[in-house]
Amino acid sequence: MKVAFNSYLFVFGIWTSKEMSETPNAKHLVIFDFDYSIVDCNSDTFVNSLCPDSIVPERVNKEYDGNNWTQYMAELFKYLHECGVRRDDYEKCLVKMPFVKGLNDLILNLKPKNNADDDDSCGEDEYELIIISDSNSFFIETFLEYNGMENVFRKVYTNPASFDTDGCLIINEYQRQTFCNISAVNICKGHVLQEY
Repeated sequence: MKVAFNSYLFVFGIWTSKEMSETPNAKHLVIFDFDYSIVDCNSDTFVNSLCPDSIVPERVNKEYDGNNWTQYMAELFKYLHECGVRRDDYEKCLVKMPFVKGLNDLILNLKPKNNADDDDSCGEDEYELIIISDSNSFFIETFLEYNGMENVFRKVYTNPASFDTDGCLIINEYQRQTFCNISAVNICKGHVLQEY
């Protein structure tokens, strides 16, 4: 089912098309990034505190060539695994990420109201919230669950991440794209939004 939207709200701006604003009963699509948009930090570098002395070793740093951040993070996760970092260590770290000031309240005010446990349900939801981020699914899901927001966002578009049987965090690219030269090779947020 296709849903019409009256407007798109980014945390850094609003875009509305004339066609959408004339569509009756259309929702407002609110699009969030994650790093420096919901959390007031870079979630990827926030976990550097899990390294011994909070220092990423040079052998890991030299893996980054300026265009392969996701592969760099995969190497960092391998290193952290070698250091004995486990899922619960990541979770304890990630829940300490600070919200961007006011974003917690904004998200809770825009969240869908038609949940069964929502006392102030008022019928049709006016807003649809999504996240498009170059972070990863484990980081985002951990933070959202800790803050009671696991059911607020309709969809999260990000790099998939999960733990292997040995307990090492594994990250994969959301996509491999070559059509947009202003985006990271692993995700073009504009393309994701157009497809949505």
